[in-house]
Amino acid sequence: YTSVSSSLHYLKQLQKTEHQIKVRFYGRDNLIKYVQKFCDFLTTYEPMTWRSIKFTLRLTPAQHDYLLWRCHKHRQTKADLLRDFIQKHLIDPDAEYTKYQKKRSG
Repeated sequence: YTSVSSSLHYLKQLQKTEHQIKVRFYGRDNLIKYVQKFCDFLTTYEPMTWRSIKFTLRLTPAQHDYLLWRCHKHRQTKADLLRDFIQKHLIDPDAEYTKYQKKRSG
């Protein structure tokens, strides 16, 4: 292993990067197999289902205080609370958006 190889092995083992980085070592005998696996992955890849996007939200001090209180009360992170709220109260009941998503993926 070179220093690059050992660095890639280290990155592969980090839980944070586990689903973001795929590391495969190949030689002449298995290159075609890994390229085919990657192409198969791309045909089923749906970035909207698991990729996380960072977003900055400006809150008033009162809103932030409420968010902290609510998260502590429900033992939830601020990000999880807001994601759940968006899903349950904005996305799920929005029939027009559901129709748009079906049209987009179909």
